[in-house]
Amino acid sequence: QHLHQVLKKSRGFTLLIFEGSAPENQDMEKHLHNKVHSFKELQALGISLKCPADSKNFVAMVDEVVIFPSQDLEAHERFGVHGQCLFVVRPDHHVGFRCEPIRSGAVWRYFRQACGISHGKKEDAPASTAVFDPLPAFVWGCILLLILLYFF
Repeated sequence: QHLHQVLKKSRGFTLLIFEGSAPENQDMEKHLHNKVHSFKELQALGISLKCPADSKNFVAMVDEVVIFPSQDLEAHERFGVHGQCLFVVRPDHHVGFRCEPIRSGAVWRYFRQACGISHGKKEDAPASTAVFDPLPAFVWGCILLLILLYFF
């Protein structure tokens, strides 16, 4: 099936999982100490993140899962993927979330924080980085101060 057909068929969010290339995955495992999943493990992860439909046939979170094997170079290239990662595609077909390395807890956190969905699942993933990084603000502030002192 074409990805567009899967997205149109989905009654909720769609999960795209990329196996990634072997060299990139080895690099990620070495530097991030993150487990690289086999294709079967990625399939099991996808199944574990799927949610059942409610009485009106609506799925509040993940309904469809598409797994791209490492041999699907076109898909990896189009999405700019090198190592293992996943995307959560919203029902309006926009990417709502990207997770690299793959962590199911980060997906659950996305649904709670960004979508306001209470799910009761364990969010066992490191916290995201802060939105504000004080170091660049300090450096640019110092540069601006030096420029002002020089000209005034």
